[in-house]
Amino acid sequence: MTAKKPGANYFKGPIEARLEHYSTRDPKSKCIIWWGATNGEYGCVGYQGKIRLTHDLTYELAKGPVPKGFELHHRCKNKRCRNLDHLQVVTRGQHLRLQPRRWVGQITHCKRGHEFTAKNTYIKKNGRHACRACHAAWQRAYKRRRLTEAATLTA
Repeated sequence: MTAKKPGANYFKGPIEARLEHYSTRDPKSKCIIWWGATNGEYGCVGYQGKIRLTHDLTYELAKGPVPKGFELHHRCKNKRCRNLDHLQVVTRGQHLRLQPRRWVGQITHCKRGHEFTAKNTYIKKNGRHACRACHAAWQRAYKRRRLTEAATLTA
């Protein structure tokens, strides 16, 4: 979440009103989608001096706290949804089985778009695939930085 800006119009009021103010209902999926601040994936809101996930807070306000050892799963697969009908209380193991997974065979390109081929791929110590082209580019940039740092120190 961003820091408060002077003169910014933030919605103030009870938490239930804030949750409704920053949410919209999708008529097709029936999701109640959060359009306020996020942590990159999930909706976030300040409540009682802490930053809380909106789906956790919605569940807690309606049904009480999530039992210890359990977590909430979005049946609709929309991480910004806070509809109680779409939230399911599950154990961590159940949640991992329910989440869509990306298997190694499904990942065909690195995050910069280079294709994972036998020639362009190596396996790191942690078992993950890595792109040789990206690593070579990183090494070139690293050497350039080191040379400019050395030049400025000697000058």
